[in-house]
Amino acid sequence: MWPILFGCLVPTAVIAYTDYKRHWVPNVITIPMFLTGIAYAVYQDNVADALAGAGVAFLIGFVCFAIGGMGGGDVKFLAGLGAWFGLSGVFPVILLGCLIGVCWGLGKLVKAGRLREWAADLFRGLFLRFVLNVQGAASVSKLPDDIAAPIPREAVPFGTCLALAAWAVWALATFS
Repeated sequence: MWPILFGCLVPTAVIAYTDYKRHWVPNVITIPMFLTGIAYAVYQDNVADALAGAGVAFLIGFVCFAIGGMGGGDVKFLAGLGAWFGLSGVFPVILLGCLIGVCWGLGKLVKAGRLREWAADLFRGLFLRFVLNVQGAASVSKLPDDIAAPIPREAVPFGTCLALAAWAVWALATFS
């Protein structure tokens, strides 16, 4: 219990805070988290599972990063979570993190009074794209390519969502 607490969950709590406050997932936390996850897997003789979890999580994150759906820090954070949780354990973290992110994003739209407008745009775009085959009709907002550009107001700190999910998955696995 102590290795995952100090090697993964405490750094995860720090990432949750920094991503929430500044939309920043620092390398100084994600890279050591990944390395300690692999080192612990070596100690536990579970390297293949840790590397598979890290690799798959990184690939999922990289695809999302490539299409502008998340930042680079989130990708490295996913790899670190994969190293600690392994292949079968990282999927619940990712799925729960996505669910938290969707709920958070919808909550932000409701608070801003933009949910109806957003839903109408989404369904209009999907109809045009998939029913009428209009190319480029279904658009989603993306993170800016320039790291110095301001973060869009509808952006959700996904690292925070992943951190909450990691704590929840760990707690359920440990205490149930």
